[in-house]
Amino acid sequence: MEQGPEPSNRDPSLEVTGARELGFFPGLCRGAAFKGFEYNSEAGARPCILDIAGKLSDIGAPGDLQCYYNGGGVFIDADGLASRGVEVLARYREALDICDGSGNAAAVGCHVGAGYALLIGAHPEFSSEVCARREANSGSPRDWGFDETRRLEFMSALLKHLGLRSNDNTRPTSRSLSDLHLSGLGPTEIKDIWQKLKHLGSSGTGDATSVTVEAETATFLLENQSLGPSTSRLGDGMAGGSAINVKVYEDGTPADEDTPYFNVLTYFQHLRSHRAGSTKALKYGSPLLYGELMTSTNSILDKNFKLLQELPSGFTVVAIQQTAARGRGSNSWISPLGALVFSMVVRHSIKHAVNAPAVFIQYLAALSIVEAIKSYDVGYSKMPVYLKWPNDIYAKTSGTGELGGKADYSKICGILVNANFSGDEFFLVIGRISVLINRGRRNY
Repeated sequence: MEQGPEPSNRDPSLEVTGARELGFFPGLCRGAAFKGFEYNSEAGARPCILDIAGKLSDIGAPGDLQCYYNGGGVFIDADGLASRGVEVLARYREALDICDGSGNAAAVGCHVGAGYALLIGAHPEFSSEVCARREANSGSPRDWGFDETRRLEFMSALLKHLGLRSNDNTRPTSRSLSDLHLSGLGPTEIKDIWQKLKHLGSSGTGDATSVTVEAETATFLLENQSLGPSTSRLGDGMAGGSAINVKVYEDGTPADEDTPYFNVLTYFQHLRSHRAGSTKALKYGSPLLYGELMTSTNSILDKNFKLLQELPSGFTVVAIQQTAARGRGSNSWISPLGALVFSMVVRHSIKHAVNAPAVFIQYLAALSIVEAIKSYDVGYSKMPVYLKWPNDIYAKTSGTGELGGKADYSKICGILVNANFSGDEFFLVIGRISVLINRGRRNY
């Protein structure tokens, strides 16, 4: 992309200029289309309106679309490149800040050999919710107010234009987050956590069976199931139902009907059996906070440090599915069903910093996944599972990789470690997303 109006904090090392090996677009893309762009920032982000052109209107795309823009370019000579396999699919409606009389193509489709590439200067893949999350660290998020139905119609049309199948259900959907269930191997560890959280929170109704904890990014409403029914329903009085409901079990585990996709009792039976047969005194996997659907097992801990400081090493959060799983930078995604999704708390004293630096914990976590797979049962030691340093796990899917032969690998696990520090301790949250063989109705 040729650089247009210079951003205020211009960094030549980040500019995308000159020839490109891929060369999907045979013309020139010049940017930024609108002034205000700043590298690594949301300061210049803005909405823009795209007028849909070409074939997309015939396969369900709306006539226009308002979407997120942050520094993208304009394909200035796209209209004259039809003979070279270029199709204009959308145009910027507003006047551009590149005033040279060139075109206003915002999205193009390019025939490249036997393939086809879509190139878009704006970001129609970002919903209002995603935009707000991207802005969260740089100030108060604005209300983008995008029409989600039109955005989904446009994205569906793009997929169809690529020859892919896309359903026509473009109605925005919102799945309610499930209640969370806190239980453990024994009543003592849960009772200790309950007492700490009671001291940390408040019981505004005078109800001894429930407590409210106001953390940094969420409100936790905890109800002790072992002390009898609460006098108020979980979530009462919370604006927009924004609280996270947590059912606490000092003794026993959730009923099967409350956790239809995960048998907590069976999980603890296996954990107890493993500990009994192990010579190591490592106590991980309990207490367990389980939920069918939550935003992110990492974020619920890492982003609520007030709560995190009260939790012991080994405290584990497990979910069947996440709606905002975390990746690099501000990336988020929906985790697939059938994956092993969990995060674990590790408290690491600073007195160990010389002999056991906290940074090594992410490497140990990755190595432990490989070791766990290879030691799972007889014959598993030969599983072609490998660590891609430092924090991804891959499995060989085909080929040998020997004598010059090519081997194919697939990523089966990603690990994300977040660290906080207070007093003389590191509070680490180790998050893992692993592919898991689905054993029928329940995953263990």
